[in-house]
Amino acid sequence: MAAAYAALVSLTHVLHQILHPPPLNQIIIPRDQILSLQHKVYFLLDSLETYSRVEEIQDLETKIAEAAYAAEDILESHVVTQIRDKYPIHRAESSRGLNGVKGLRAMVKKLGKINYKNEIPRVIKKFHSLEKEVARIRDKKGVEDLHSNKSSMATSSPRPPPIREETMVGFSEQLLQVMSAITTYELNRLIIPIVGMGGIGKTTLATNVFNNPTIRDYFPIRAWITVSQVYTVREILLGLLHHICNVYADEQKRSDEQLGELLYKELFGRKHLIVMDDVWDIEAWDSIKRFLPPSNDGSRVLITTRLSNLAVYFGSCSPYEMKFLDDAQSWDLLCEKVFAKYGCPVEMEEVGKSIAKKCGGLPLAIVVIGGLLANSKMTREYWESVDADVASAINHGNDDQCMKILSLSYSHLPIYIKPCFLYLCVFPADLAVKVSKLVKLWVAEGFIRATSNKTLEETAKEYLEELINRNLVLVCQQGSSGKLKSCSIHHTIWDLCTREAHKDNFLHIEKFDKPKISPNIERERRISIQPCRRKEKLNVPLLLAPLNRSLLSSLYWESRKITRKFRLLRVLDVVDFYSIDEILHLINTRYVACAMDMSLRNFSLWKSISRLWNLETLVIDREVFLPPQFWQMAQLRHLKMERIILNDPPNAQMDDQSFVVLENLQTLSTVLNFRCTEQIIQRIPNLKKLRVTYGYRTDGFGTHYLCSLVHLDRLESLGIRGHEKLSGNIDFPGSLRKLTLENCFIPWDDMSMIGVLPNLEVLKLRTNAAKGQEWHPVEGEFCRLTFLLVHGCELEIWEAEHTHFPVLQHLYLRRLKLKEIPMAFAEILTLRIIDLKYCSSSLEISAEKISEERESLGYDDFQLRLNPSEISWSQENVVGFEDEANTLIKYLNEESEKLEVISITGMPGFGKTTLAWKIYQDPRIQYKYSTLIWVNVSQEFSMKKVFLTILERFTELDMSVLTEGELAQKVQFYLEKQNFLMFMDDVWTAEIWKTIENSLPKSNRMGKVVITSRDEKVARQANHLREPHKLRVQDSKESWELLQLKVFGKLDECPPELEEIGSIIAKQCEGIPLAIIVIAGILVEKYPKASDMKIQWENISASLSMYFKYDSIVENIIALSYDQLPRYLRDCFLYLGMFPENAEIPTWKLIRLWVAEGFIPKNTEKTLEELAEDNLKDLIKRNLVIVDKTAANGDVKTCRVHDMIREFCKNEAAVTKHNLFQEVEKSSEGVFYPSVSEIRNYRRLCIHSNVVDFLRKRPKGPWVVSFLCFSKETITLPPEYTSSIPDSFNLLRVLDVNPIKFTKFPFKLTQLTQLRYISLCGDNFTALPNAVFELGNLQTIRVDTVSRTLEIEADIWNMMQLRHLKTKAAIVIDKEVKGEAGKNLQTLSLLSAQCCTEDVFDRALNLNDLGIRGQLSIVLDTNLKQLTCLQKLRLVHDVYPEMNYLKPLPRLPRADRFPPNLKFLKLSSTFLDWKHMSTLGELRYLEVLKLKENAFVGKLWDVVGGGFPSLQFLHIQRTDLEFWTASGEPLPKLKCLVLKKCKELEEIPYVLVKSLEVMEIDRVSESVVSIARKMELEKQGQLRAKSDRFKLIINPIAE
Repeated sequence: MAAAYAALVSLTHVLHQILHPPPLNQIIIPRDQILSLQHKVYFLLDSLETYSRVEEIQDLETKIAEAAYAAEDILESHVVTQIRDKYPIHRAESSRGLNGVKGLRAMVKKLGKINYKNEIPRVIKKFHSLEKEVARIRDKKGVEDLHSNKSSMATSSPRPPPIREETMVGFSEQLLQVMSAITTYELNRLIIPIVGMGGIGKTTLATNVFNNPTIRDYFPIRAWITVSQVYTVREILLGLLHHICNVYADEQKRSDEQLGELLYKELFGRKHLIVMDDVWDIEAWDSIKRFLPPSNDGSRVLITTRLSNLAVYFGSCSPYEMKFLDDAQSWDLLCEKVFAKYGCPVEMEEVGKSIAKKCGGLPLAIVVIGGLLANSKMTREYWESVDADVASAINHGNDDQCMKILSLSYSHLPIYIKPCFLYLCVFPADLAVKVSKLVKLWVAEGFIRATSNKTLEETAKEYLEELINRNLVLVCQQGSSGKLKSCSIHHTIWDLCTREAHKDNFLHIEKFDKPKISPNIERERRISIQPCRRKEKLNVPLLLAPLNRSLLSSLYWESRKITRKFRLLRVLDVVDFYSIDEILHLINTRYVACAMDMSLRNFSLWKSISRLWNLETLVIDREVFLPPQFWQMAQLRHLKMERIILNDPPNAQMDDQSFVVLENLQTLSTVLNFRCTEQIIQRIPNLKKLRVTYGYRTDGFGTHYLCSLVHLDRLESLGIRGHEKLSGNIDFPGSLRKLTLENCFIPWDDMSMIGVLPNLEVLKLRTNAAKGQEWHPVEGEFCRLTFLLVHGCELEIWEAEHTHFPVLQHLYLRRLKLKEIPMAFAEILTLRIIDLKYCSSSLEISAEKISEERESLGYDDFQLRLNPSEISWSQENVVGFEDEANTLIKYLNEESEKLEVISITGMPGFGKTTLAWKIYQDPRIQYKYSTLIWVNVSQEFSMKKVFLTILERFTELDMSVLTEGELAQKVQFYLEKQNFLMFMDDVWTAEIWKTIENSLPKSNRMGKVVITSRDEKVARQANHLREPHKLRVQDSKESWELLQLKVFGKLDECPPELEEIGSIIAKQCEGIPLAIIVIAGILVEKYPKASDMKIQWENISASLSMYFKYDSIVENIIALSYDQLPRYLRDCFLYLGMFPENAEIPTWKLIRLWVAEGFIPKNTEKTLEELAEDNLKDLIKRNLVIVDKTAANGDVKTCRVHDMIREFCKNEAAVTKHNLFQEVEKSSEGVFYPSVSEIRNYRRLCIHSNVVDFLRKRPKGPWVVSFLCFSKETITLPPEYTSSIPDSFNLLRVLDVNPIKFTKFPFKLTQLTQLRYISLCGDNFTALPNAVFELGNLQTIRVDTVSRTLEIEADIWNMMQLRHLKTKAAIVIDKEVKGEAGKNLQTLSLLSAQCCTEDVFDRALNLNDLGIRGQLSIVLDTNLKQLTCLQKLRLVHDVYPEMNYLKPLPRLPRADRFPPNLKFLKLSSTFLDWKHMSTLGELRYLEVLKLKENAFVGKLWDVVGGGFPSLQFLHIQRTDLEFWTASGEPLPKLKCLVLKKCKELEEIPYVLVKSLEVMEIDRVSESVVSIARKMELEKQGQLRAKSDRFKLIINPIAE
């Protein structure tokens, strides 16, 4: 009878709407006939509600339904025709363009031309006949039967549904067996099947296993997926990924293979438990097992299935067969469901046991029957009637038996609930359905009969609660107020719904795997399109159902092509894109939820919205302009859009006929700049839910926009997103139950205006909702508040008593500086949960105290949830890895018997180096280990360089002359007794590790080594006793946080309109940190320059989807980032691929190479170097280049690129694409690629090894303009091959062969007249010959030599293009300046003091970087003030070789003779008295000061306040200073202090702690270490209050 009842109720709504149309849609009707029809419909409805179980009434079901359908068709068709003719739009209407089956075309034609005047009487005649027949039956049954039937109906009083735990009656033994099998010590993956018939409890058993605390602790990764009969591989993958890393099903454009690859990466190396529930065939397992990585860590797969033969197939373990409950267990379970803990009355026990026994031991049947009995009259007579029905339903079939029992529960439903129950099968089985959506759909379908004292939605919610109480609907999630948020139905119940719905012709489920559409679909009135296994497209041209009222689909399938044919469509719930004119053709629609294209901006079309005469609910995801006609749509109930631009209603008096009150409107979300005026409030008196947002042009939005808010006296839920302080004189309506505020800046003292709300249950204070540091609530307020969220507010002190929040249940605190939760909260009787996230450690401690106090008071139902605190070194933007870092740090703190190695493994881009660096910087590690060493190994491995890197931590001696064997002995010597931690990053092969391992002191139990590798074999060889730490990808939350940090610099800075699309982009990166970082670099460029950021970001997301059609996600994101680069940056970026893998690239070198290559276009406002530096900063900002080391002033000193980015650059730069450069490589067989004969095809060459072998082959590259050698080993080139470079490449512009050591200056190179950049190395270079003058295009000369001086014989004062002369030797130049050059000269890295004349400096006025070495006394009076561009100055005092006769420098030049814009100063071996530091203190722009090797001497330095106003970095090394004191406020901006080899130093000024952020001490006294520790403790206290950062680095204490 469900279909007939639903049809009649629906017809009552149609009749009411026709009789009371909106003002703009007056319908011409025969009113008397409509009223007559309405009377007869109500009679039949009342009769069905009373006599629905009478057999004779049931026989009339089909006739009643057909009559109601016919009436609806006639009436609605008539209305649609009238409205279409009255309000035409620019396109043809829906009756045109049908090219389907002839019969369908004829049916549509007939619908469009119904003779209204003739058909209405015929319909009335049918109803009159039915009325007489029903009246006859009612008279026959009499009053006694009436009362009998009423008493037999199951009834229920509405109450909030509890979330119940699964009851495990009778299965405790099987639970222990399955748990034992899952936790066995077998390391290989086991597949454990649970088999049994539908409803026997397989899912319940699996659920209890899955949620058991022991299992949760045993398996770090757990994932659940319900497969069912209809599934796709995609759904399974998305379901698993959702549990593991919060990947959602909206990842529509990612292929199954890409999802599978992500699943593989997520599970790789991580112990996991996967539950596959309700598996029906082996293909489901076969399709997914290939994406599961090989497991040797005890991972398990638990499968539930109804098919015994399928369970046997899995083979790992014998299937666990679910047994039926025995009679005693059945009775226990029935009692549990019916009586809970109260017990069964004695008089009901006998019949109750009979009912339980007749359920055949099937738990699901018992649960459902229990729900029926629990909600019916507790009389023996009624139970006996149920007992009789159970007996008649039982037969010998297994699933048929269950279905008949379930059908019994359905047949006992009240008639008014049956349509709602059957409608649940429009959603796939086991799908969590939002309650708010379900209720709106029930109302729109017309299932809910109107009552005088309740809204349709309130009645619908009561129906849902009754279905839950009968155990036919499952609770999935509750909201913050405890109300039901989502629900689902068991797949067996779904089967029942589907079967009954098909029997009643109630609705039709269409699946894409059917070879053709059902033959009777043209007469279906409700169609649900549901997913299936195969991917065949729905046969759209044949899906023509002109009588269809509802179309629901969660799949993209171009539904818009056919909906115009559904002339009378009432419900449209799809995910496809629709234009506004396509929606406007659906005149009869009540419910529209779809995606909208940009036609929404066509305001003229929106003016026709009132032609949707039936529209109740509109849900779209765009900004919408609602015209004044909106205020005439009295039938509207719910409007939910991204943003609503709402016009004020037209001026009219309440007694005017044109004044329409939207009495039905309950939801309005989200309105932009909503003006809550009296005029608007009069129009929406029954509004229950309101969301508003205000832009930056709405000054005083509280006073001017919300002043009349209090008059919305039925408003229950309010959300306000502002931009300034919300006025304190706002009165909120007392009806409010839920309030969400953001950016309202309400002073905590004004919070009373919220606290006094008498019905407020949920309060969410989001970012900047409140303002101020202290909150002192007042007693008598928040009397009904159960849920409180405070997120991102300034709150630091919260003083409250338990009486201030007397019924609080849930307290959620996010991103607060709050120091502690009021201890009195431990006494709040109702408190259930305190949840902290990104809060201070002191707040966590106070929460733990409250937890302990509640435990001592006997409250055992309290949960404390502590999530990770904000990362203390947030400026590194390291997100995620907290748990993994803590795990590894725990290992590193363990004691061991010998040197131990701990490995981190993972795929490229997963963040191995990031995690290792995070551990390296962790204060716990820096405190425990006196020596920390970081070594980049990489694929291009050099053992000698590894040894030298290690030795740099212990000695400043040059050991490069030693052999590998000698270096290995030195490494062992220095490490043997050290408390050290060494990080070996990016170890590629086991052979490389074996080579390194042989040099380590294995007996040193104080030392540990951490290695990172993408090869697990390396890790296992390094330590076969400890499992390598396998890196996971980031989950969705971590991905989004990392993206925010990289784009905006910190969390919670993302504009609200970008949050959704930003989160989607983060998910698209599949949790791979490198991918997120690179894509963030793109988004940085799109923020905040463009005007419409959301569209820009949406374009990026769409581009990602396009790029993801191909292979690696990281490579594709890099490709997208490259495509987003401006053209002037692309060559600079690709050029980075020339450098070796993981190489530290000096910034000065890269910039000069870019300039020499001609990549930097000239600009009159900046130098080429400044422009190149801007390019580098741009690439860093785009996260394509990694900052490796920074100079003391924060400038980038060295950088590098990730190896995957480097590979992309190499591939993109190849000859097949841009032909920018080619790397020359030699295979293991000794063959070069490219071959020597192919060199002529390339423009630029780089080579990283086997340089001599290559040059021996005399390659010919007539078009090669650049040749760069990056060999890690120094190469001595035999003299006979010196000429091979100019002979091979005569057009060279760039020549960087620094690793090649020339025995004498290669004069033949001076033939390369096009050279702009040259870098050479030769131990015996003592002069730069005059022939270099021939290289008139030279911009940069770099010469490495061991000579202390380098005489420049070439006339550099006539080399017009020369910009940089860099060498470690003291440059000796001609003091007589004769040429015209010098104005471009920017760098003289180390000039001999004897050459520092004013003539030289007059010519080189644009010097930026200058070093001077020699007897500095002779330059004391030289005026450097004229060097206004000079920013870096290095002064080294020596008179080699007579160092024993070196006299201390008597003084410094006066401060006014220093370069006026000097930012960097380094002094070495000057032996100045500390009193002369006052001179340096007068340099107003000095930011970095390095005092090396006895730059100053003396026992006391008293620094006075007022000096060094800009100094940020101070380095003091090797001095006899003992006492460093201070007065006033010295060094006010000092951020970093480095003290090295200051063994005598006993005291440092404690006042420096105010500004310090970093302090590094090395080989200093115990007292200095103690002071530094004290500073660290104080800074940690400041951290909690100010979110500052402080890092203390302590290297070995001086002996």
